[in-house]
Amino acid sequence: MKYRTIGIKALAVSALMLLAPLSPSQAAGYTEDHRGAVKQIRKMLKKGQIPTSMKCANPKSAGNFLKPEVAFKAAPNKDKRDWRAFAYYGQGEWFPMDKKLKKRYKKVLSAPGSGRRFYCTLWIGPKGSLRR
Repeated sequence: MKYRTIGIKALAVSALMLLAPLSPSQAAGYTEDHRGAVKQIRKMLKKGQIPTSMKCANPKSAGNFLKPEVAFKAAPNKDKRDWRAFAYYGQGEWFPMDKKLKKRYKKVLSAPGSGRRFYCTLWIGPKGSLRR
């Protein structure tokens, strides 16, 4: 019974993350089970930077497994642009709530026979769209 309660709580938290829209006035990133991407996004947010490019790849050393590597290039966010970066395992693509954001990068990685997919997308808004 103890495990079931923990599982239900984890499921509820996951559902809240899926249902809660990101505020259109905050630059953000969503990652799931990818510590490298989380660290990079937090670093950019802390320094007031914006990702200028994103790269997702599954290294050849992974073989038939899905072990994605996510990398960003960043620059100071002088134009105060809003942005979203998504890097997650899932079955479908997420879209930001703010329709002003334009997709700059998209890649879907999968491993043969695994059925898992890893989605990478980068969305950047127009100048002056970041309101903090």
